[in-house]
Amino acid sequence: MVETQVLVKEAARGASNETQLVKCKVCQRRFSARRGTPLFGLKAHEGTFYDVIACLAEGNGIRATGRIKKVDKDTVTAWLDKSSQHVEAASHYLMVNLHFEVVQLDEFWSFVKKKKRSVLPSSDY
Repeated sequence: MVETQVLVKEAARGASNETQLVKCKVCQRRFSARRGTPLFGLKAHEGTFYDVIACLAEGNGIRATGRIKKVDKDTVTAWLDKSSQHVEAASHYLMVNLHFEVVQLDEFWSFVKKKKRSVLPSSDY
């Protein structure tokens, strides 16, 4: 009989005393609960990481974000790269093999910002 629950949470903590470890019931190995997330290998506080990413998402620059959150600009760049890779992988996973039956394009022209005066004449119409 195959067990449906493979992982069991352990009371042990990781090196930073914040990372929870989980243990595989099959191979008996322990690993970080953060594995597969942008937080894996993070030595800083989790809240600082999220604050930096939120600042960048609001449109602040890398240097400004570093000054605001008191983090080195190279660290901000590394966290941005790590986060963007994770978002790209998650988006790719969610967007593969989508089969649409109906798609609504109500706001299509306002999104593309095409006006009649900027559309080139074509003989294909």
